[in-house]
Amino acid sequence: MKAAVSTVEEGIHLRLAYELAAEDGDLRRGILQELVGRPQRYADLKVLLRGRRDHNLTVALVRLQRDGLISRRTNARQKPPTHTYELSSLGIQVVLAMQTIRPVGEILAAYEAGRKASVGR
Repeated sequence: MKAAVSTVEEGIHLRLAYELAAEDGDLRRGILQELVGRPQRYADLKVLLRGRRDHNLTVALVRLQRDGLISRRTNARQKPPTHTYELSSLGIQVVLAMQTIRPVGEILAAYEAGRKASVGR
């Protein structure tokens, strides 16, 4: 019974990676990639919005926290308090899995583009 539980836990990062890789323009994917290697403050992540509202960033960060991909630290000693986000261990696994999946997605997109081009002739 214990082996089944660990198998499910090990597969979660792959499921999350496929979900994030499948959604075009997903802000969550950009946030994860931006957090690779170093924690970032909320203000630093705002560059990912590209014309979208701040609310979109807040929602994406809450979803990533809920899924256990990132953690948030609050520095209350600073005025105003600052929030710093960093990848969790599960988040690191998901980013690595997304990097593995990405070439497959690019190949499929090129195939689809080729099919559409050949049908249009």
